[in-house]
Amino acid sequence: MVSAPSYDPNRLASHDTGAVNRAWTELNDDPDRPLTNRAIGGDLYPPGSAFKLVVASAALETGEYTAETEIPGPGTYDLPNSSAVMNNRASGGTEPCGPDDASTLADALRQSCNTSFALLGTEVGEDALRETSEEFGFGQRLEIPLSVTPSSIGDELDAAQIATTSIGQYETRVTPLQMAMVAGAFANDGVVMEPQLVQAVRTNDLSTVAELSPKELGQPLTAANAAQMRQMMVGVVEDGTGTAAAIDGVEVGGKTGTAEWGEDRAAHSWYVGYGQQEDQKIAVAVLVEQGGYGSRTAAPIAKDVMEAVIQP
Repeated sequence: MVSAPSYDPNRLASHDTGAVNRAWTELNDDPDRPLTNRAIGGDLYPPGSAFKLVVASAALETGEYTAETEIPGPGTYDLPNSSAVMNNRASGGTEPCGPDDASTLADALRQSCNTSFALLGTEVGEDALRETSEEFGFGQRLEIPLSVTPSSIGDELDAAQIATTSIGQYETRVTPLQMAMVAGAFANDGVVMEPQLVQAVRTNDLSTVAELSPKELGQPLTAANAAQMRQMMVGVVEDGTGTAAAIDGVEVGGKTGTAEWGEDRAAHSWYVGYGQQEDQKIAVAVLVEQGGYGSRTAAPIAKDVMEAVIQP
């Protein structure tokens, strides 16, 4: 777990009360907010296209879709009861997703087609999206043992809001930890585990007081559907928007995100995914504030993190 910018906690642990107070004031006044643990709290972030992993999972769980199901993906989409028009590409491009404005679900994820997932989320519906996201951990108050701010999607969504929610915008807000939990579920046969930072608590003579006991938090999708998601996510890394996260000889699956969060502001950059080779496994979520395209900024960082754990 990393949050940057950080700070030196020794400045707050001095016996010089005046120095501690000055350091505390300085840190709180810093506009870069170094005291905020961005991995688990703060203002949270729109996940952008990384949320398409949740939408795809919800679709598979309905039993009406597979990775090879053809779904529409026009170049633009007029949002229902709205004057707003959604472009298909994060860059603003209006190229359709596949010939005849349609593609398979797998190709839509690989290309990160906005209109495909806006229409898919609208078809799946708010209830299914909410139920699936909650199974991934959205809305739950976690203690790791630090308190984690719950991730959320909006309430009582109309059709246009469901469409924008389905591409990780509108009121969808997440922590990087929550998105790492999403990634981990796919590599764990659809089961979300409760995250923990502390492996064991020991006394001064190293006697164990308590040990980490793995706990299941939810199961948003079946093992079979998790396997389909892994297959699609590997496609993203092998021949889609996530190629910068690829590691030779390692199964790497993921999803990039480019999340808009205000006018005249650079988008946040996301990469969410997993890497595994035999018994070496890692789930990762990288968020770079105002980093731009996830494919360019977050994905290479994720590769470095995964390579530190998995040795091909």
